[in-house]
Amino acid sequence: DAQSANAICAAGPQVPVIAIDIEQGNCQTAFMGANNQYAGYLAGQALGNYMKQHFNCQYDAYVSMEEPDAGAVNTARMVTGYQAGFKSVCGPIHNLKTENAFRIDMAHTTFANVLTTLPGAHRIVVAGINDDAIEGALAAAKTAGRYNDLYVSGQGADPSSWCDIKSDPQWVGDTAYFPERYGQIGVPYLIDAIKGQPIPKMLLVPHEIINASNI
Repeated sequence: DAQSANAICAAGPQVPVIAIDIEQGNCQTAFMGANNQYAGYLAGQALGNYMKQHFNCQYDAYVSMEEPDAGAVNTARMVTGYQAGFKSVCGPIHNLKTENAFRIDMAHTTFANVLTTLPGAHRIVVAGINDDAIEGALAAAKTAGRYNDLYVSGQGADPSSWCDIKSDPQWVGDTAYFPERYGQIGVPYLIDAIKGQPIPKMLLVPHEIINASNI
């Protein structure tokens, strides 16, 4: 929780701090992980490109599955990232619904409720802050018999999503974060910081959009 960071930093020893994916307040030496705005932009643009190609950007609703407690990370990924990427292809977003749903169970329950508010919608664009949100939304749609109404993109390209990215036509794309590379980026810089050497403030992973054609 980004809002707890300063209190935790104040209580702990005065040592270099590298934040991993969640901003860590005033004691943060560097932020390491996702370029959240760019990562979100890639996934939003992928959704926009798909809707443009197949439906001339005609859709019934845009549902953003978010994690508000992540603070600036959530805003960068889902608003200035995802929404901006989608707008770059399809223009202003209409019928936007923003939901707090970033775990599979939360997303399943939340999206089931969302579907009841969209009884006649057959083209629902779903943006997820992570793959759990997308998996939960798709599960809810399947239960409701409306699976094919969803067109989704996620974040992370987690192993749990690989088969769906490869074979599910509703899963338009996913931004890869390559967490297996985090240590290769963060540990050498942390050692430098411990030695008192200056390090960059932003240590970002290069992102790529993953879909059925390149997974």
